[in-house]
Order: sequence, then C-alpha cells, then structure tokens
Amino acid sequence: MLKTITKEIALIEACYLAFALVKNLTDPSPIFKAVANGWGVLRLESALAINFAAFIQQVIRRISHSAVIITTYFYAAGMWIGLIATAIFVFIKKRKAYVALRRTFVISMILGAIVFALFPLAPPRFMPGLGMTDTVTLLDLDPSPSSDSTISNNRFAAMPSLHAAWALLVLIAMFKVGGTWLKVGGVI
Repeated sequence: MLKTITKEIALIEACYLAFALVKNLTDPSPIFKAVANGWGVLRLESALAINFAAFIQQVIRRISHSAVIITTYFYAAGMWIGLIATAIFVFIKKRKAYVALRRTFVISMILGAIVFALFPLAPPRFMPGLGMTDTVTLLDLDPSPSSDSTISNNRFAAMPSLHAAWALLVLIAMFKVGGTWLKVGGVI
C-alpha cells in the first residue's frame, strides 16, 4: 500500500511539474497579448450576458472585509485543499474512481497547458480599467511577482479556468463515491 501511495504521489508530482514547466515556457512577457485577449473575452461575455466577475466582487466587498479575505483565500488555496482531500478520499474509498480522477486531472493539465501557450489571457484582476481589485496580490497570495521560478504561477493562464475545472472534478468525484454529506460538500 505504501509503495502504491508513493508511486501515485510521484506520478502526480511529475505530471504537475511538467505542466508547470510547459505553461510557463511560453512567451515570457505576454502582457499586451494577454490583456488584448482579455478584452476580447470580456466583449464576448458581455454579448452573451455572462460578464459577472466585477459584479460578484462588488457584492462580496459590500458584505464585509472578512468576506473578501475568506473568498480570496478560498480562491488561492481552496482548490488545492479540495483536490488533494478528494484524491485521498477517493483513493481510499474506490481505487477505480481514483484512477479516473487522476487521469482526468492529468488530461486537463495537458489541454490547459496547450491553451495557455496558444492563448495567453489576463484574468479580470489584471484588466486595466475594469474596476476590479486584485485581492490576491493585496493579501500577498500571488507568488508570481516575487518569483522568477520557471514553475511558479503563470499570471496569464486564466483560461481555461483550471480552478473551475478542478472544482467540477471534485464535485463529480463526490457524486461518484460520496454519501449525502460529501455530495453537499462537493457542491459547496
């Protein structure tokens, strides 16, 4: 069992390292292209009436400063906590479902890295004139400005949103192997 767990951790670490290297070895300074692409996506979202990011941030800011802090930490760390906890739970509970979860995770990294390389995209928090506050940087949770590591966060890899994709992966895993409370947790 320990050998299997060690092998799984090494496999996931190797895949993620390869993913981080590939997504960050593209254009080292795609700022102008990423912002231009960002405005294009915002125009499309506006045309489809799905441009909610600034509105959602304003609603959270009106709730309280604590709500801003909590949602920012959840954005920065919640995905990883949920993904790792889900992987461990599914590994223990149902190995076949774990293999499907791992495979989907790795495929999403491969597809994501390809899109990140071909279509650098500034997230809304980096879009000048949009009126969004970069709460991640304000709370010092953005490793990129102070890191010159090749495997650090790619600030212009906003789409596809692996935060959303991996949250969906957690939800699907909880529905496959969890009871009622885990399904509710997966939805949250």
